Amino acid sequence: MQVFLIGLQAKTRIDQGNSTLETLIWMIQQYIPVLVKVKRLDG
Repeated sequence: MQVFLIGLQAKTRIDQGNSTLETLIWMIQQYIPVLVKVKRLDG
């Protein structure tokens, strides 16, 4: 669910005029904590 919301926010950022590269960097920064959490839960 959180990944979907990040994707939705990224689309909004691009629609608001942010460059694709800026948005990609922002998405990576958002995904890292999510992936760390998933890894911890996975054990």
